[in-house]
Amino acid sequence: PHTLGLAVAGARAIEAQRQTDQLLAEQNSQLGRLNAILDTISEGILVWNAEGVVIHTNPAATELLGINRTRLMGDPLEAHVRLPEFVQEAIKAQKPLTDVEVELISAGKPLHCVLSLRFVHATEQKQAVVAILRGAATVRRLIQRQTSAQTDFTLTDFSGTSPAIQKVQRLAQNAAAARAPILLRGEAGTGKNLLARAIHNQSPQRDGPFLVYACRSVPAELSLAELSGYAQDFFHDHPEGRPSKFELAEGGTLYFQNVDALPLEAQSVLLNYLELGIIQRMGSSRPLEVEVRIIASSAVPLEKRVAEDSFLADLFYRLSAFEIVLPPLRERKGDLPLLTQQILQRLERQYRHPFRLHPETLEIFQRYPWPGNVRELETVLTRAAVQVSPQEEITPDHIPAHIRHNQNQILAHNGEKAVSLEQAKREAFLRAAQASRGNLTQMAKILGVGRTTVWRQVKRYNIPLEKFHKN
Repeated sequence: PHTLGLAVAGARAIEAQRQTDQLLAEQNSQLGRLNAILDTISEGILVWNAEGVVIHTNPAATELLGINRTRLMGDPLEAHVRLPEFVQEAIKAQKPLTDVEVELISAGKPLHCVLSLRFVHATEQKQAVVAILRGAATVRRLIQRQTSAQTDFTLTDFSGTSPAIQKVQRLAQNAAAARAPILLRGEAGTGKNLLARAIHNQSPQRDGPFLVYACRSVPAELSLAELSGYAQDFFHDHPEGRPSKFELAEGGTLYFQNVDALPLEAQSVLLNYLELGIIQRMGSSRPLEVEVRIIASSAVPLEKRVAEDSFLADLFYRLSAFEIVLPPLRERKGDLPLLTQQILQRLERQYRHPFRLHPETLEIFQRYPWPGNVRELETVLTRAAVQVSPQEEITPDHIPAHIRHNQNQILAHNGEKAVSLEQAKREAFLRAAQASRGNLTQMAKILGVGRTTVWRQVKRYNIPLEKFHKN
């Protein structure tokens, strides 16, 4: 019995060992697969234990850090990499971080990267730290690809027969090929934003980002930090730092929309870049060379702002070296049919059915002064497009009343002749209604116009057709 007990115990021990070995082999296999997966990830993965010793890293991390994997593994992290103070504090507090831009010191050299921190429970008392690292330049390119999606708007969309718009086309073609800063001037709604995008799309920088800095949208007290960025730990509430707009637009175009609203301190940053080609983040002593094309726009006379000491004269001279003035729509009425057609074509792509403009609507457009310029025309046509059915024309009834009746307001200033013309038109419809006994088809034949036009004018002049049916 004693021998049998020993044999049974030995068999159980062997089976337990076999199961342990099998389990260990499975775990090693899983660990190997996990390591293989981590090695294929494009982000750098760096893991260290509670004592600060590196226990895992993947090729992307070692390449980014510039440190050999064999040197890094098993060594204290601080022997090779110095983390910013706010990151060290986050680790002590076990506070996760997500996509913060930091400057590490790796192998004795500064390294800009985007870092995320996570914590994994290794034991009940201790946690391992997982850092995900990405090169800052790589992240910026990805962001630029998303936020600066190319449009199909080009300089050919600025078509027209008026001398003023043809001059804009010639200057814009030259500007796109050059590298000098550009100043776009013109009233609100003349198309400065679209022209800036079109110039970028036709320039050598077209594959780079097109970043818009809306000067009027940024509060004056935040403008300097927004434009020039700031170094790590410069602001207590934002210790991770922030890149400048110039850095984010590197390799492309930085467009200053309504540059006249840029505060003086921020103007100095822009002027410094135009003169020296460098920028310097707030709180940093290190200048950065950045290559970016500058386009600015203004709807107000900058000469007046210079005289008021609210705009730097040197910046004005730098920007106005290549100036393009966009004409108001009232000075290029001959381009209205083409502009209208282009806008309707864009609306057709959006609503997936054709739009037709009634000739009378175009006549009203020609008489209207368009104080809001092309932007107002686009708004009017967009509102009309929502109202009409696929087979229906855009008639005067589909456009705002102040545009429909504008002809009366304008002509009335020239005397009573304008009023008599309108009265004569109403009288003509009244006579046709009387002669046809209120029959719309007969009225159309008498007046030589379409039945729809007759119906619309009857409604416009409030002519009671029922009254003529009885005659």
